[in-house]
Amino acid sequence: MKTEEDMYKGIREDGKVYALGGMGADTTPQALVRVYEAEKDQWQPMTSMPTPRYGATPFVRGNKIYMM
Repeated sequence: MKTEEDMYKGIREDGKVYALGGMGADTTPQALVRVYEAEKDQWQPMTSMPTPRYGATPFVRGNKIYMM
């Protein structure tokens, strides 16, 4: 994925790959969430996280992805 963020975290759930957070080029934490759509071979933006994060660990509980 070509992006200006660094240190984002990825997690795979239900056959999809999600990229969460990261550090912007100006070293600020990011709240971005993206999902990879294999059939289109594209990353699509999703609703951002309420709190920007980088270096956090994603995990799935039920049908939600959390960052800790």
